[in-house]
Amino acid sequence: MSLFDRLQEQNNLFRMALGHQQATVQALDEILRTQPDKAELHYMKASLLYKTGQCQEALPSYDRAISLAPNNLLCMSFNAQEEVA
Repeated sequence: MSLFDRLQEQNNLFRMALGHQQATVQALDEILRTQPDKAELHYMKASLLYKTGQCQEALPSYDRAISLAPNNLLCMSFNAQEEVA
């Protein structure tokens, strides 16, 4: 991962911390265009969408994160919650 990519990810986390969820989702979409196989980014996007009440919109990102990293504990916890619900 390049320095630019790491800085973009850090900027996204900073925006999220400040409550700019929509801007963060848009920034994640930009990064995902160039790094579509980053499960963590898909999970972050899904979590933001879910936390802002956009549950249906979050599902494809959760599904993508799970398909990319099925053994990732964060993805596994979401998958388990879905099976229980």
